[in-house]
Amino acid sequence: MEEQVNAFLLFEDLSEQLICLNETPYNWGASAASNAAFNKKVILVHAVKETAIAANVLGKILNASSWTFDDVLILEWNELNPFTWTELIARFNPSAVFLFDIAPADLRCFIAAQVNDVIEFNTVKLIISAALNQIDADRNTKLSFWKVWTQQLGIQPKK
Repeated sequence: MEEQVNAFLLFEDLSEQLICLNETPYNWGASAASNAAFNKKVILVHAVKETAIAANVLGKILNASSWTFDDVLILEWNELNPFTWTELIARFNPSAVFLFDIAPADLRCFIAAQVNDVIEFNTVKLIISAALNQIDADRNTKLSFWKVWTQQLGIQPKK
């Protein structure tokens, strides 16, 4: 189902305004079909060009959560073929979207946000996360990410 959102959508979160602009439709291609199950309605968006590195780190996160790759939709954000927030929401209707080292403005959402911020509007949580390589390499970054991940998704870690 291809939905085109014209002009712009305006969401309000307390006193903040989130403005999402949609100009040209994104060609989802095979990237969206690779995680067709999408059981948990969570989208993980990263900008890592080496997909093996991204898959390794995301695999560790999912494994620690007792989730699999079928539980999430993983998308690589690419500035040469960018997609917008409105396209993402219209196409997949997620409950949560994690942006790894990607600013909301990259998805044409203009709101001030920092790493580990959670922005809720309508039924979707937008979570700003550090880069995957930082999460993997730095203990404090990993712990901060893990706290947000588990709280926002209600995940109980493996014992």
